[in-house]
Amino acid sequence: MQNTGLTDEIRVIAERIREMREIIGFSVQEMADRTNLTAETYSQYESGGVDLPFTFIHKCALAFGIGITVKVAELPLPTPVAEWAVLNECAFPHTP
Repeated sequence: MQNTGLTDEIRVIAERIREMREIIGFSVQEMADRTNLTAETYSQYESGGVDLPFTFIHKCALAFGIGITVKVAELPLPTPVAEWAVLNECAFPHTP
């Protein structure tokens, strides 16, 4: 079962990719060529119905001439990592 929040985020990213493609004026086939995919696979990614590999997002950004910003600090940490981070901060407080 897939996380609904993640599914929504994938759809938003896919929608933004489609919007950028349309603004720039690339066809689906042109973007498929630029991302080294078939037009069918590209369309599946752009529809947001399947998970988007980072390499796909990166190649789209290159085709659009834009950068990618990932806010790693805002991503939720898996429980063991989060617990380790809390324990580590208690044992070794960060001092500026």
